[in-house]
Amino acid sequence: WVDYSAELPVNRAMPFFLDHDTSKEIPTYTLAWAQKCGWMWQIPTQNRLGCGYVYCDEYCNPEQAQEEIESVLGHSIEPRQDLRFQVGRLKDSWRHNCVAVGLSAGFLEPLEATSIHSTLVQLILFAKEYLSAGLNGDYSGREDFNQRIAHQFDDFRTFLNIHYVSERRDTPFWEFVHQECLGEESIDRLQQWEKSLPKREHFQGFLSGLPHVETQLYFPVWDGLGLLSQVAARQEMSKRNLKRQAQEELKQLHSKYKEMTKGSLGHREYLLMVSA
Repeated sequence: WVDYSAELPVNRAMPFFLDHDTSKEIPTYTLAWAQKCGWMWQIPTQNRLGCGYVYCDEYCNPEQAQEEIESVLGHSIEPRQDLRFQVGRLKDSWRHNCVAVGLSAGFLEPLEATSIHSTLVQLILFAKEYLSAGLNGDYSGREDFNQRIAHQFDDFRTFLNIHYVSERRDTPFWEFVHQECLGEESIDRLQQWEKSLPKREHFQGFLSGLPHVETQLYFPVWDGLGLLSQVAARQEMSKRNLKRQAQEELKQLHSKYKEMTKGSLGHREYLLMVSA
C-alpha cells in the first residue's frame, strides 16, 4: 500500500441530504467549497441535494463537524453516517491472475470525480493491451501495467493536492496544510508554471493516448486558485496571435448560446419530462 495522507489530509466524510428549494431552478453543477477542517460538496439530483463534509479528524470530531455544517447552512441536518477512509493506492494493482481496478486499486478523496475516470481508463487500457495475453497465461505485462496505473494514481494525487494551495490560514487545519501538505510534484508544477502556462509537452504520455489529467483539467483549477500567470497568458496569446481569434470565438459562442437558449427547457422542467 502506498499512503497518500501526507498530501491529501482529509480522512472522514459525513454525507447528508437536503431538499430542493422548489421556488428555484435545480442547479446543473456540483459545488465544492472550503470549510474549517476540509471541504463540503453539494451535488444536485432530481429529487434532492446530495451533500457531505470531508474533513480531517485530527482537527475536528464528528460532533464538531455536524455543528459546523449546521452553522454554515443555517439549519439542522441528519447525517446519513460518518465514514472513515484511507487515501492511497495498491503498490501493484495486478497480482498473479487478479487485477484490481478503480476503488479496489486505490482511493482518493471524492474531489473532481477521479475515481470514475480512472476506473474507465484502467479497464480500457487492460482490455486493449493486456487481456488477450493474460487469458493465454502470459502475465509478462504485469510490471508494465502496474507502473502505468501507479503513475496514473500518483498524477491524480498531485492534481488534488494542488487544490489545497490557498492563502487561507484561519484555522489549525489550513495552517497545517500550508506548512506540511504540499508534495514535491506539486511544488515542481508551481515552479514550472509560475511564469509560463501549462503545456501538453509538460506531461508524460504513458496511457496509449487515453485521457488523463493534463492541461484540460489544470487550466480551470490553476485559474480558479489565482495561480495562472496573466503576464504569461498575454505573452502566449501575443506570440501565437490568438487574442483576435479568441475574441471572435467568444463572440460566436455567445451568439450561439443566446440563440439556442431561446427555446430551451429549464433543468427542473427537463428532468420532469424525461422521468414522466
